[in-house]
Amino acid sequence: MFVMTMVAVSAFTYVGTNEHYLSSVFNIHDDFVSESNDVFDLLSEHPEIGDFKIMTIGGNFITAGQNNLKVAEILIDSNQSAIALKNLVFKIDGPSTGFVKNMSLVNKNMKIDGVKVGESFEFKQMDYLVNPSSNAVFEVYIDVEENLLPGMRAKITIDKPSDLFVLAGGQPYSIYAYYPVNIKDLTIGGKRR
Repeated sequence: MFVMTMVAVSAFTYVGTNEHYLSSVFNIHDDFVSESNDVFDLLSEHPEIGDFKIMTIGGNFITAGQNNLKVAEILIDSNQSAIALKNLVFKIDGPSTGFVKNMSLVNKNMKIDGVKVGESFEFKQMDYLVNPSSNAVFEVYIDVEENLLPGMRAKITIDKPSDLFVLAGGQPYSIYAYYPVNIKDLTIGGKRR
């Protein structure tokens, strides 16, 4: 009786939509799962500097071998002083065989490919400047490894403060909050045969 009660309680207290819970239980993906739009505001405690937001894009269920998959947007909005994005590192926590084979940032017509170091993608020495009272949007794209099995999971994170470094008003500024920042959970979906 106790075990059955605990399972029932966990099903009803799951944080998220029932669609996500049921899709993970029944191994369903595609149109059944609604898209998530979580927003992380990493400068919320410093509005005088501006906004540095990361918004997730799309659902959590993906297909092995999927290329050019947009998973997030980085929104930088400066106030009275310029914001320079210097370094950005995304960590992929997943199977030891790898999960993401490529990652890139796209801003208008500019594409920056991440350098894969272990299970991280580094965008170092970017030196991208957002002028005062203006904004920039970077779209985050990944290519998924082909040899992954349904049910395999990974998470894209910004692991530690040194993985995100900006200059605000010409002064070094590291964002020390909410680490690791869980950007996106990914699950390889599969159709029942």
